[in-house]
Amino acid sequence: MAESRENGGPRAVNPHLSDFRDLPAEKQKAIAAAAGKKSGEARRMKKTFRNIAKSILDLQAPEEVAAKVKKFFPGLPENEIDNRAAMICAQLARALEGDSKAFEVIRDTAGEKPTDRIELKNVNEEPFEIKVVE
Repeated sequence: MAESRENGGPRAVNPHLSDFRDLPAEKQKAIAAAAGKKSGEARRMKKTFRNIAKSILDLQAPEEVAAKVKKFFPGLPENEIDNRAAMICAQLARALEGDSKAFEVIRDTAGEKPTDRIELKNVNEEPFEIKVVE
């Protein structure tokens, strides 16, 4: 263990730091429990933000935005012009003007993103086995 400290461990950086592994088991357990609680709080906070974002997307678009969408897509029922639809229409308008990034966003959102392919060749042409480790 002393070797790892000499090669960049906590004490090599600051001699006043202690290594987590040197702490008593009870202290390690308490620190791990506190970290787990903080992690759970962070996950709940992220979930809250996700839920808020989804709720905002579900809201009806503001009148001025809905009017612009209706102008470009008169066949779209007004009750379907939510913030999601407005965002897609805005991206579509930019794509139609030649914005290739907007085109990619629309294409990918529609589920038509091309798959990335990797071709592997066995240079030696000798059989080999691929194992999946779980």
